[in-house]
Amino acid sequence: FHEAVADMVSGAGGEGVSRGDAVAAIRAGRALHPDSTGKLWSLARAGTYGLSGPMLHRQSRMFLDFLQQRDPGAFRRFLSDLREERAFAGPFRARFGGSVDELWTAFLETLEEGGGGGAGAPAP
Repeated sequence: FHEAVADMVSGAGGEGVSRGDAVAAIRAGRALHPDSTGKLWSLARAGTYGLSGPMLHRQSRMFLDFLQQRDPGAFRRFLSDLREERAFAGPFRARFGGSVDELWTAFLETLEEGGGGGAGAPAP
């Protein structure tokens, strides 16, 4: 998650991987699996999910874009909450009204509807 936030702030992440390629990978089952059970700053490696680093960054960024577009105010408050806490699940649920798994499922539904899952950085 923290890598995706850094990507969002810098306008980077997922270089060389188009949004279309990321959507196709997700639909084919090659996707990150967000986990809220650990600490915010624990870093899962791309290989954990069978993805390249750029693909992991693109998918992570798409998920964050989805969350931000869904409720910009909640997203800002969530980021503010994270500055105060090391836990992830509590602030996430409090701000977005669901678990990471529930919101990931909602994100996936936008992909099935053809929504692309958020704007993200411009596709190469």
